[in-house]
Amino acid sequence: MMTTQYARAIEQVQFNLVDPGYTATDMSPEGTQTLMEGTDAIVAAAQAGPGVTGTFTDRFGVVPW
Repeated sequence: MMTTQYARAIEQVQFNLVDPGYTATDMSPEGTQTLMEGTDAIVAAAQAGPGVTGTFTDRFGVVPW
């Protein structure tokens, strides 16, 4: 919810929250997805066009608040 509050308060900046999911890394080798799968949501958020703000996404798309 802080993401939406910041997005409303500071209109000149885009605020978006990303959940990369349970990704297998050195710190969590038992993760259920690969590193490439874990970056899907992060890359998509970084490529979001102007005006996309206050969203919460995972690798499958926007997650409803």
